[in-house]
Parts: sequence; structure tokens; C-alpha cells
Amino acid sequence: MAALAVLTLVSASAFAQVTQPRPLNSPSAEYPAALRKSLRPGQAVVQVTVSKSGVVADAEVRSADDPAFGEAALAAVQQWTFAPATRDGVPSASSIDVPFVFTVPIEDQVNASVGREVFKEFDQPIIESSALRVRPTPNKPVVPIYPKDLVGSGKSADYKIDFIVTREGQVINPSIPPEGPDALRIAALVAIARAEFTPVFHQGLAVNCRTSAVVRLREPKVTPTPRAKAPPVAERAKRDDS
Repeated sequence: MAALAVLTLVSASAFAQVTQPRPLNSPSAEYPAALRKSLRPGQAVVQVTVSKSGVVADAEVRSADDPAFGEAALAAVQQWTFAPATRDGVPSASSIDVPFVFTVPIEDQVNASVGREVFKEFDQPIIESSALRVRPTPNKPVVPIYPKDLVGSGKSADYKIDFIVTREGQVINPSIPPEGPDALRIAALVAIARAEFTPVFHQGLAVNCRTSAVVRLREPKVTPTPRAKAPPVAERAKRDDS
């Protein structure tokens, strides 16, 4: 009879209606500060035990491209809440694997491309360009470079970017466009950051000012390589005879 009872229990569980935990609040993991200069993307997988009440009861890193990615993923997932797993409609504890993908922050990619700290803490006084008699303009036209990886995609964008021109005429802290492929957004930001301005004066003093500009990115037209012309029939006949 005992063997029969076990058999019946296993058979019933095989037909149980089971649902997996579903994230309700899932803050993103921050890219590790220790790796920001490395410009390395990475991944991590965290095994999470979700309790009956939907909170994280336990979590451990199963794999990570770098220990720092694992630590960042673990810190993020411990803040998550879930709709718990269920068995036949009854909440139950369950374990799942949660993958994380880390991409290099756009700010760090721009800093590396420009070769200086474009995004920085800045607590000096700033004057809005609307308060100036002369709007700051770049010494040379801002010409963005279309990303090679997007050639052939047909993608284009117009980005209005706000930024600060320092007393020295240097661009810092441009606003990051909220939409579009990262490659286009980075190209626009790099173009603005590389622009050089004549220092702006207000009441006889060089000042920091906030202004904006529109950066237009268009896919360059690719001119097809001309095909070599075949020699005339008479010339081919002479070659065949020889």
C-alpha cells in the first residue's frame, strides 16, 4: 500500500498546474564602477530562490564574466520582488536563474572616444544662453561621423542636445538623446563634445553657459564601384587568334 501511495502522489504531481515566478519590480544592475575604464561588456547569471510571498529568500552568482559583474547582478536582484510560483494555484517557493547583460555606459564610451572627461561633476555658476547677447557658436561646423556598423541600415536621426560651454570654450555634460540606436546617439554626442567654442563673455567676464544644438545624422551615399568594361569583340578575336 505504501508503494501504491507514492505512485499515486507522483502521478498527481505530474499533472499539477505549475507557474514560474514573475518579476514585478526589477531594478537594473548598474555597470560596475571598477570596470568603467576597461570598456568591457559582460554577463552574469544569478540563481534566485523566491519565497511564497514573492521576496528573494536567497541568491547566489552562478556565473559571471568578471566577479564585479556578479556582485552588481547580485546587488540588483536582491531588490527584486516577484509574483511567486504557484502549484495548482497555491503560492510556493521556487528557484530560477536570472541573466544579466552589462553594456558599457554611453558616458564612458563618449569619454573614451573624445579622449577626455566629457561627463563630470560641475558646480560652477552657469548662465543660460538665452540671457546672453551673443549665442555661443562653434569655431567649426559640427560634422558627426556616421557609424560604420549602421551603413546599409537606412537609419537616420536628428538630435537636439543641451550642453555646457565652459569658460575655456570646452563642451561638457551634453544631454544624452533618449531614443535611437546607441551608435547614433554616441556619434552625436562625440560630435558635440569635440566642438570647440570661442569663450563666451558676459559683463566683461568669461562665463560658463548652457546652450543647445541639433546634430543631424544621415547615412552616407555609397557610390558603386564601376565595373570594368569588356574589350570590343574585334579585340577579343585578335587575342584568341594570338
